[in-house]
Parts: sequence; C-alpha cells; structure tokens
Amino acid sequence: MTLVDNNLRIIVLDRGWVYIGYLTETEKESVLEKASCIRRWGTRRGLGELALEGKKENTVLDKCGTVIFSKKNEIHSIVCDSSKWLTYYE
Repeated sequence: MTLVDNNLRIIVLDRGWVYIGYLTETEKESVLEKASCIRRWGTRRGLGELALEGKKENTVLDKCGTVIFSKKNEIHSIVCDSSKWLTYYE
C-alpha cells in the first residue's frame, strides 16, 4: 500500500454516518475537509476495500465540503491509500 497522504480517512460516526475526506484534529474536535458522505459503499468487502482500492463503479459519494465533528462521536477511522483516490480528488 502506498500512502501518499495519510490524512485521507474514512470516518465512521455514530448514528451510521460515514464520510471520506482529509482529516485534521484539535483537542476536542475533528475537521474533515473536501469531505463526501459515503451514501453507498458499492463494495463486496466493505469500507476497507474502498480505503485500499478507491471508489468503485457502484460507490455513491455526496460532496459536502467541510464536516466538523466531536471526537466523542467518532466510532473509528480508516487510513486510505490516497494514490487510489487521486482521480476523485483532482
């Protein structure tokens, strides 16, 4: 896996919200820039497949700009291979 930028993350928040974007963190909150809500994964092997291989044909992403959330609402995050996402983030 080639990590061009390990700040590109898939973030799973409580209540089922799943986003992808560039993560920066402060002590109390996290900011996800160039964010998209992952409405449909479009994978056979889950979010890990998206993180490692990039957007799939059936993946549905809704661009939403900047998402700010409390760290206490984060369930987990997955570091993405950003080289696989270059065409999406051009």
